[in-house]
Amino acid sequence: MKRCRFKRAYIDLEATCWADQIDPAGEPQSVQSMEIIEVGCALTTRQGELLDSCSFLVRPTRYPELSEFCQALTGITQDMVDSAPTFPDAIAALNSWLGQPADSFIWCSWGNYDRLHIVEQCQQEGVAADVMSYPHLNLKRIWRRTTGQKRRNGLASALAYHQLDFEGRPHRGVDDARNMVRLLGVFTQVNTRATELICLRLGGTRVLCAFCTVCEQQNLLDDSSISTCYFIGSFFT
Repeated sequence: MKRCRFKRAYIDLEATCWADQIDPAGEPQSVQSMEIIEVGCALTTRQGELLDSCSFLVRPTRYPELSEFCQALTGITQDMVDSAPTFPDAIAALNSWLGQPADSFIWCSWGNYDRLHIVEQCQQEGVAADVMSYPHLNLKRIWRRTTGQKRRNGLASALAYHQLDFEGRPHRGVDDARNMVRLLGVFTQVNTRATELICLRLGGTRVLCAFCTVCEQQNLLDDSSISTCYFIGSFFT
């Protein structure tokens, strides 16, 4: 595969979880207590051609025994994580696999959870995921705004909205990532508002990006020559 052409990464995480959403210490599960057990990633060209995909399994250390609920939800078994590397080694493998992306590289996830959890666990364990230094797109937000759907906005439901069956197993990171690629290709073709809603122009000369995490952090861009977000103006072209 000509991976040198990749411009986009689609990332989906799976993490330790419990049926009652209470961790073994008796606290509500959160990104502070849940541990990533899979990083699923798919790489595409700017036009959405799938180039490669990979599943990086991770062995949890805080609560190393997966709940029955977690195993049933994700299909990730205890034996699978027991033989997997710990988080720092898994992130090192992800960094090596991604290599040096192009300057226009963007990574995407379905919702903001994945970004927040990577940030949290990297901080906890003192490691750096190289992908976090690149702009991030919340594809769920784009999909909701372009379709007007407020409920049932999980990935499987979004696929069904466009008459697409989920390929693979839901809640396996690599399968979720590959299905994000399929979904984006369909809903940007059938919904012309997908590109129009990428950026919102306010006050004539100020542009507020609606979806890019980087621009959300920077808030407003004050260059009147900017017609779209610098990072994602060409995302769909």
